[in-house]
Amino acid sequence: MIILWTGIVGAAGLLLGVLAYAGVWRGWAERAGWTNLGFLLFYAGLCGVLLSVGSALAGAGAAAVAAFLLMLGMLSALLTIVSWFWLPSFLLPRWYRMLRAAQH
Repeated sequence: MIILWTGIVGAAGLLLGVLAYAGVWRGWAERAGWTNLGFLLFYAGLCGVLLSVGSALAGAGAAAVAAFLLMLGMLSALLTIVSWFWLPSFLLPRWYRMLRAAQH
């Protein structure tokens, strides 16, 4: 059951992150403090989806695919932690870089 909820919450975070990267959802970027919230949600959501699918496949006996997805999920977890503090410019969309340049 926890695998299902991790996947559902992860999918919601992934959707919000995709909207943030696409520039459809920009309100979070204009607030002080949570400067990378939208991008953090993308990586956290991706982590949740990959870990839940990988865990489900591991339970179903697809060990090689599950190991690959779990490894990608852990990489995404690392990117989630890093994005809390900083993201390199190549991981930021153009609209966000332009917004930050206009604010400084």
